[in-house]
Amino acid sequence: MSIFTKYTVSGLSINQRALQGDVNISVEVTYFLDQKIEISCQFPFEGNAYYFQFIYTQKYLERFNTTLERPFSILHNTRYVHDAESDVCCKLKDVFYQLANNKLKGGLQAVFYESQALMILLQTHLNCAEDADTTPCFNCKFLNIPSEKQKIMQARVLVMINLPDPPTIPSLARMVHINECYLKKGFKEMFGTSVFDFVQQERIIKAKQLLRKNQHAIQDIALELGYSNASNFTNAFKKITSKSPSDWIKGNQVD
Repeated sequence: MSIFTKYTVSGLSINQRALQGDVNISVEVTYFLDQKIEISCQFPFEGNAYYFQFIYTQKYLERFNTTLERPFSILHNTRYVHDAESDVCCKLKDVFYQLANNKLKGGLQAVFYESQALMILLQTHLNCAEDADTTPCFNCKFLNIPSEKQKIMQARVLVMINLPDPPTIPSLARMVHINECYLKKGFKEMFGTSVFDFVQQERIIKAKQLLRKNQHAIQDIALELGYSNASNFTNAFKKITSKSPSDWIKGNQVD
């Protein structure tokens, strides 16, 4: 599918197209000799894939020059590529989330697109201009905000009550009104494990409770906990406990 223009303003052009197949998140920033900056982003979201291209001409960037500073003129004829999940700033991922969820029309859509273009320009420029080791992506200070911390705790509860069929990360993020990056890293920070590993661990804890009673067949326990068959359950159980369910039962039955 060819690129089609979504928004243009004096010196700023934003283009978008849908992508086919599996796409990994990536951001490519190019600083040109004529002081134009081009930022290309691609990212997956809820089974779809998106490509956005932001072109900032010298004329547009001159709006931010002062008599003492030209913030976007220090990098010329250089190119930066961030093509790993861990290499893309969480603030950028939040922008991608907003772009994918945009439902605005008309003038409000124009305001929205330009605001996101400026946020992407700011974050990519900071990442390119400064040492990545001194500008970590994730700032866990957000967990000091009670309402944000409560969202992570709420996510844990939702996972616990839906162990057989837990929500996906995107769905869980929407349910607790937080972006996916903060959900994943906040969950890891608070509970010491990823959401996926937490589900596996809690399933095995529940499985042990059922196995101790020796009142359920392994196949029934597997299905109750959301495994498609006893073999998958056995493999997951053995991965965590180093024993098969039947071997574990022998030393842990409750009369």
